[in-house]
Amino acid sequence: PTSGRLLYWDLPCPSLAAEIPCPQGHNCIFSHTLDELNYHPAKFKTRMCSGRHCLGPVACCQAHGVAEVRNWAADRYSYTANSASVWKSAPGLEPVPEPPSAPSATTGRVGGSGTGTQSSSFRPKHRFCASYPDVSQCRRGSACAFAHSREEICTPLLSLDEEQHEPGSLTENFFMYSFKTLWCPIGVQHDWQTCVYAHNYQDARRKVSIGYGPRPCPYWAKKDTG
Repeated sequence: PTSGRLLYWDLPCPSLAAEIPCPQGHNCIFSHTLDELNYHPAKFKTRMCSGRHCLGPVACCQAHGVAEVRNWAADRYSYTANSASVWKSAPGLEPVPEPPSAPSATTGRVGGSGTGTQSSSFRPKHRFCASYPDVSQCRRGSACAFAHSREEICTPLLSLDEEQHEPGSLTENFFMYSFKTLWCPIGVQHDWQTCVYAHNYQDARRKVSIGYGPRPCPYWAKKDTG
């Protein structure tokens, strides 16, 4: 029977790339097929269809019109947005309830009617503007789709001292529990090696609080980190 619980995340199980059976079977909390990835609530109809391998507007996992785009879905259902809080509910993942009314494709607001002009002020902002912190240089001003302040950004941040490598903030606890555990919000090119944020799945670290140990998983391959 359908329970309404999300039982797996929108990330591929390592066994998918390795083409080996997953030892966790149906109890695995990651996706085992491309369809499980594409039709996961965090990804389903979150981008426009390119026409390639399209199954038609009804069955296609991608949107066939602006009104279908679920641009709010990743914030509610994705691993990257919820991993810090939902692991306590393992082995089943408590669902995040659907909004009472999905954000309007024309206004960006929840509910209401619009004129067809999308307002960036109602979209969650997950990256800083390329002009940050000197946002006076931004040509779009308040209409910019990127954050102009730490208060405006809708993603977890490390402290300013940690971002700026202040010696007093780079403690053992920081490197064990915080270093590379959050996705980078910086909007300009910079040195990924020295940045305290993660930039791809090769350098990203899961939070230690989810309970993994120091021994490598037998299904992990070194080539996947290069």
